Amino acid sequence: MGYSILVNLDLAGQLAATNTTRQQLGIWQRGGEEARDLSPLGYIGDPAAYDLERIRGLEAWFVETLAATIAANLD
Repeated sequence: MGYSILVNLDLAGQLAATNTTRQQLGIWQRGGEEARDLSPLGYIGDPAAYDLERIRGLEAWFVETLAATIAANLD
């Protein structure tokens, strides 16, 4: 499977982690001006901890799980 990395890993490694609460995350997910106020640089979480191999593993697990769920429900 070919990958196109859409994350600037060098930049991500320089960004500070955010201390976002669950309530704030809900606001951020709705978007709009309130989201921009919570995340003026456009990110939530800890970009410096980005792990490409872990993401690839999660992606593979998700695709396999989704395919199995679809196949199980085709009847």
